[in-house]
Amino acid sequence: MTAAASPLPWSGCHGVRLGPPDRGAPYGTCAGTPLLEAELALGPITVPGGRELWAISTNVDVGGEAVAVDQRLVRDAQGTDVLVGATPLLSVDHRRSLITTGTAEDDPRTLQMVTTFAIPLLLHDAGVLVFHASACARDGMAVVVAGRSGSGKSSLLVALLEAGWQTVSEDLCAVELRGDGAWVWPGPPWVRRVPGAAGPEGSRIRFEARDKTAWDLSEHMVDGPRPVAAMVLLDAPGGSAVQCTPMDAAEAIGHLAHHAVWLGDPLARAAALFKPCAQLARAVPARGLRIPRQPAWGDAVRALDEALSAAATTSG
Repeated sequence: MTAAASPLPWSGCHGVRLGPPDRGAPYGTCAGTPLLEAELALGPITVPGGRELWAISTNVDVGGEAVAVDQRLVRDAQGTDVLVGATPLLSVDHRRSLITTGTAEDDPRTLQMVTTFAIPLLLHDAGVLVFHASACARDGMAVVVAGRSGSGKSSLLVALLEAGWQTVSEDLCAVELRGDGAWVWPGPPWVRRVPGAAGPEGSRIRFEARDKTAWDLSEHMVDGPRPVAAMVLLDAPGGSAVQCTPMDAAEAIGHLAHHAVWLGDPLARAAALFKPCAQLARAVPARGLRIPRQPAWGDAVRALDEALSAAATTSG
């Protein structure tokens, strides 16, 4: 559903206004014209007859214990997607922009499923790029740091906050292409870290799941989308010093596509992502970043400071 302009802050994240307001409130607030509007509902979910788009069966390390994860996404003839685990977990009705969950809105499973599955599925419809990335902003400009799980995105975000930056998003980033530039939208107001890892100084625990503790970022969030000054692509940790090296557009396209999230039909992935990734690579400078396994976060923060300053000088 296309959203109408609103002069007041609204409930939601990643550019999607979520209603009704009481259900959307846990996902944060944002100002400006949202990309989309969606409704949240609590109710029974049934597995439809339809085509299975994808299935995941793996083990996840939770506190040293291997926990089996089995999920699949089924799409019915009317275009509704249902995420299925041991039971149906969530449905996304694309025609009505309706997200239905089987658990209460303040349940950690609901908060995570809506932000990591439902909203990205709706953003695919709008041609908005979604990345496995965190983003922080300084002086009104944002740096998006893309990387797979465990690559250091959340730790780097906490280090940037403690260095005076503002947070935009902690795990997924919705990047909207506008003309010759790109804008990144605020994500939900938390950063998830492994149990025992601290959040930003002075923050409180917002919720706890089996594998992650979510720390509240409300005091650190930007109030609306920010222009992207640089895309930083995290390499696997290694070496003895932080390395941050420029990439040309041709090299960046492949890396951006690798980190892009696509939860829809796998057969449509390449056609849906190549053109916008190429447009983003031409519009925004990209750098590769490698952080040592025993990171000096101050060095990483300085590298991103330099990347932002270089981008500002180039655009000026």
